[in-house]
Amino acid sequence: MSRFFEAPVHHQAFVVPDIDKALAKLIACGVGPAYVVRRVRGTNLFRGERHEVLVSAAFAYDGDTLLEFIEPHDDHPSAYREFLDLNPQGGLHHIAFTSGDFARTIERARELGGNFRVVQEMVGESGTPFEIYVEPVGVEEPLMVQLMRDGLFQDFFDAVRTAAREWDGSEPIRDGFPLLSAQAGTGVVNEPA
Repeated sequence: MSRFFEAPVHHQAFVVPDIDKALAKLIACGVGPAYVVRRVRGTNLFRGERHEVLVSAAFAYDGDTLLEFIEPHDDHPSAYREFLDLNPQGGLHHIAFTSGDFARTIERARELGGNFRVVQEMVGESGTPFEIYVEPVGVEEPLMVQLMRDGLFQDFFDAVRTAAREWDGSEPIRDGFPLLSAQAGTGVVNEPA
């Protein structure tokens, strides 16, 4: 458990140049099924500037370990694009924690000796961030930390976990958008290719 964040790690996320290739490697290890949300657009504030970022994301559980894979589809500035520009082969981008109050979580980390700055905010329909990314100050090419609202997408994550426990190898790649779209208020929309 992190000494800066009260909750345990919720998931680990990898930013990759090709989500299908990454998922093929995961499935070959017997981990799945993967739930993919393709070409979703959301509003992000990246280093203080507003951008509409287009990504695909996939989620798969192995036991209680949740893995996420993200592929950016455009050149709009984002934490994902910046990472892939520095790491063209992709890699571990962030670890995620839940938080009921982002400002308080960052302040608590500061009180414990952590110095983090906000890099990206994912903004919902209300204009309020529902996820943020922070990075430790003074670290070259740092691992990001994602803070997610407590309970956000929990029904989605529970469904993915249940599917993994019952998985027999069939349908290794599944459409996650029907499960994810039930999460009202995030402003995440599917954009056809």
